[in-house]
Amino acid sequence: MHFTPKSPFHVYLSKNPSPLYIDVYIQIKNKLTMEQKKNDVSTISGFSNVLKNYEKSIAQLLHIKYGISYEEFYVTCVNAVKKNPKLLNCDPKSLFGSILLSAEVGLRPNTPEQHAFILPYGKEAKFQVGYKGLIEMMYRNPRVKSIYAEAVFEKDEFDYGYGLTPYLNHKPFRGGDRGKLVCVYAVCKLQDADPLFSVVEKSELDKVKEFSQSRNSEFSPYNSGADVHHFMEIKTAIKKLSKLIPKSSVIEISKAIDYDSRFEGGAKVIVDIPQSPNDIVEPKIVDYEQQKKSISNAFDDVEIENVSRETLEPVIEKKPIETPKKEEVLFDFSDSNQDEDGNENDDIDFKRMFGADDDDDDDKEQSKLLF
Repeated sequence: MHFTPKSPFHVYLSKNPSPLYIDVYIQIKNKLTMEQKKNDVSTISGFSNVLKNYEKSIAQLLHIKYGISYEEFYVTCVNAVKKNPKLLNCDPKSLFGSILLSAEVGLRPNTPEQHAFILPYGKEAKFQVGYKGLIEMMYRNPRVKSIYAEAVFEKDEFDYGYGLTPYLNHKPFRGGDRGKLVCVYAVCKLQDADPLFSVVEKSELDKVKEFSQSRNSEFSPYNSGADVHHFMEIKTAIKKLSKLIPKSSVIEISKAIDYDSRFEGGAKVIVDIPQSPNDIVEPKIVDYEQQKKSISNAFDDVEIENVSRETLEPVIEKKPIETPKKEEVLFDFSDSNQDEDGNENDDIDFKRMFGADDDDDDDKEQSKLLF
């Protein structure tokens, strides 16, 4: 424990030495330190404690209709952070916002099923839906019988057509290298209707890639070389197909596709940090264009007259500087306390609190009231 030579607490103890005052001060200081560590989101334990305050919000979004309980979802999120500790370095509002979006569409993030992901992009955590997650959500529709998607290459035999009698035929080349990617497609067979399919040509895929914020990143699946099966492109075909499938019973897939597309375009999600598990909060998505607009329009209300810089003379109205009145504070636990001379001071003025002439019995009674 270090006391600055000019701190009020140090001066008071030098005149009125009492072990009781020091003991009370240490107890309060330790309590605050433990509370700060408990809610420190940069640690696994702190993240787990704060996540518990989202219990009611997560439970309300899950609705139990996805077959996922709050307890199961909670464990999944904690394990996701353990597997990728970089998420703890992200803005907590974006991290917990991504978790709420994952609960809203009923997909557990960062699991072996690869239905959904929460990934760190610098200091921002972003929610993404995997192509398997889109298929999983389509199967929630009772009318869907089966879904599959494939990539087509130069040496494959492939033909399709639309109109009154749509058709699609694909015979992959099996003699080695199939050549460059030509297109991708997705097919959905329904219980009570003809099959639906969608095809996305290479030129369309290139345009979709241009909208991705990570298109130039070396870690992007587009450029890393890890996506040998072209799942990113296949995901585009599944998104297009989902717009054709009846959504009368399942609307979450529309939300999932909307969220995923906006995040690919650079959007971010934020959410308030609740103080108790009974608080209900909702995530807010801020699109990349809105972020740029908020910056570019910052000076829209400022009108500039058409005059030269030489003739423009600023007029500054001088006002007397008022010294703010100091409020009387009994406890000040902030990390930036300073004494009158500007020195750092984290101490408590026990003279104001207990009085200089209190005896030890009164001191003990006062200290009991604090804890």
